[in-house]
Amino acid sequence: MFRTYNVLKNGLKEILFKGKFVSNNGILAERNIFLEKWENAKSINHEDVEKFLIHLNANVPKDWIFNLALPTQVSIKKSKINFQHGFILYKALTNYIINNKYKNYNIVDIGTAKGFSSLCMAKVLDDIKTEGSIQTIDILPHNVPMYWNSIMDYDGKQSRQQLLIDYKYLIDKYIKFLHGESARILPILEKSRIHFAFIDGEHFYDNVITDGKNISKKQEQGDIIIFDDYTESLFPEVVKAANEICEKFSYKKTKVFSSDERSYLIAEKL
Repeated sequence: MFRTYNVLKNGLKEILFKGKFVSNNGILAERNIFLEKWENAKSINHEDVEKFLIHLNANVPKDWIFNLALPTQVSIKKSKINFQHGFILYKALTNYIINNKYKNYNIVDIGTAKGFSSLCMAKVLDDIKTEGSIQTIDILPHNVPMYWNSIMDYDGKQSRQQLLIDYKYLIDKYIKFLHGESARILPILEKSRIHFAFIDGEHFYDNVITDGKNISKKQEQGDIIIFDDYTESLFPEVVKAANEICEKFSYKKTKVFSSDERSYLIAEKL
């Protein structure tokens, strides 16, 4: 499975044992290494992302997103640290809400990981002072202590709930964590409509196509799906599945380039 595989290759060596994820590794680097990676990521200018942010109709709280990224996005891995999807999600969701003005918004996030994406979207709901809920799905449990390949590992094993304690207000108000596979959970969500969705779970064709189909069935004109890692050279199965979803279910495509390793597809239902 993609999430588990990436955790393994990044050095956490997590295994599934009697339904619980267990890590037999501890801290992977000194604090200053995490901080250096964070500072380097903040210093990079992503021109295509900046153009996208300017094009839409809201200000992005960059410092807030930078601070959230340190515990939730900065890890020890071979690829470069990149948390531009936080800015894209904030801007795209803000624009969607401003343009539609519904009383309540149902949002789905596939691939919770450490909670970065869900919290960026919760921040939008809170900043705009609108009603909404974010249901976020991951195979990693929410309440089991583990090492997260994060600067927060210096505090010992923590559950995701503990890792995100500083954001408890937003979580309690907007976010529901669902543990399991998205293919099983999405069809039984107690929501008749999904206004906005972010797909960043398993990166295999079958997973992405299934998630896209399940979401599209509950979307109407103007609703949004954002596909992470829409990058042909690294994730051709994500690109293939996203393209098929857009063609079959009538979505307009907007690609936002972040780096050679990462692009995003914003799909708007026609």
